[in-house]
Amino acid sequence: MRSRRDELELLLGTLVSGLSALGFITLASRSLGIGHMGPIVHLWTIWALSTGVLNLSVQQHVIVSAGTYRSVISVMCSGQVLKIVLPMTGGVALSTVIWGTEFFGDGSAHWPLIASSIPLGCASVAAARGLWAGRRAFRTVALLFAAENILRVAAAVALSLSDAGPISFSLAILIGFVVALYGPRDKSQPIDMHQPTSRTYGGAIAGLLGHATLVLPPSLMAVKSAEVLETSSVFLLLALLRSPYQLALGLIPKFAVDRLSRRPPSTDSRSVTQPTNKVQPTARTRWLFGTIFSLAIVSGSLLLPALLDVLFGTEVAVSPVASLLAAAATFLAILNLWQTIAVADSDLNRQLISVWMSSSFLGLIILMIPSRISMIFTLSVMFGIEGLVALGLYLIFRTYHIPYFLSDS
Repeated sequence: MRSRRDELELLLGTLVSGLSALGFITLASRSLGIGHMGPIVHLWTIWALSTGVLNLSVQQHVIVSAGTYRSVISVMCSGQVLKIVLPMTGGVALSTVIWGTEFFGDGSAHWPLIASSIPLGCASVAAARGLWAGRRAFRTVALLFAAENILRVAAAVALSLSDAGPISFSLAILIGFVVALYGPRDKSQPIDMHQPTSRTYGGAIAGLLGHATLVLPPSLMAVKSAEVLETSSVFLLLALLRSPYQLALGLIPKFAVDRLSRRPPSTDSRSVTQPTNKVQPTARTRWLFGTIFSLAIVSGSLLLPALLDVLFGTEVAVSPVASLLAAAATFLAILNLWQTIAVADSDLNRQLISVWMSSSFLGLIILMIPSRISMIFTLSVMFGIEGLVALGLYLIFRTYHIPYFLSDS
């Protein structure tokens, strides 16, 4: 019963977080107008990418390294965490300096400063969640999920009433990181557990490539000089579709702790360790999952244009084909997230990275095209990448006999 209650609390916390994030984007778009949403589009893209990557790396690493870290500061000062956070921060700073005009409309120095602080804030929040999850305090994890975006939407309400500009809304994104201060405050020295580092890198690379397909298309379109309206439309479409993906991300702490508690002891970090309870899906389960999957894609693609009109106004123009492609890619991304966590948990990080790297090679096609990128082409490539990854991860499941589910016994 407690397990179900923990899952429900995490789902509720993530649901509130997703609705609050949607509220922030809606208020920003209504207040600034679609034509002036450029800075918010790209800063929110950086936040979405950072939180996705660090949820699959820093948070997961803290949970697996049970007892190693005592506070958020000890996590952030860890060499293993810094090897992920610092390159990501540097990459964000460099890209916003090079393409500052395309992203923000001008080359002011404050934009790279705001952008490069986002990965650091996301890492701190991921560390706090991981520490509480390691203590099985899932209600606190759920509160952190919800509070982060509640703070942002509260700031957005005040800014909308005061007719603030893009810089003020950009700073409101940083306000959410205050929740990292509510981490455990155990001041005792960390315990040296000699945990393997491959989990961190495997999750980080898979999270980076996986989440990039859902968040980077607007920034890539801006670099390729696509129209502002089309870029903003893609951003708003993907922001709406990421809501179910964020719900799946919210269950990662519980999923990771459960798999860790069921892992048999093993001294060989290279071996494929598996839970003691294996439940393979039946043919009926596969057909049921496929039916739900198909209905969700079709219904989502039909409802998306109407939802976009209601939330963001009639300026946002998205075709039914674009809605269908984006919905299919998003649901494949959710499937890939679940499989990625299971593969990483089985110490198959080399295979995991290989699947993501080889499948994401399709994304390089976009970079080689000199002309502007259309919405349909961008979403088609995104759908293709997610489909190839789903197939590759499924083959890993079959080859290494990784269980699909964990039983409750």
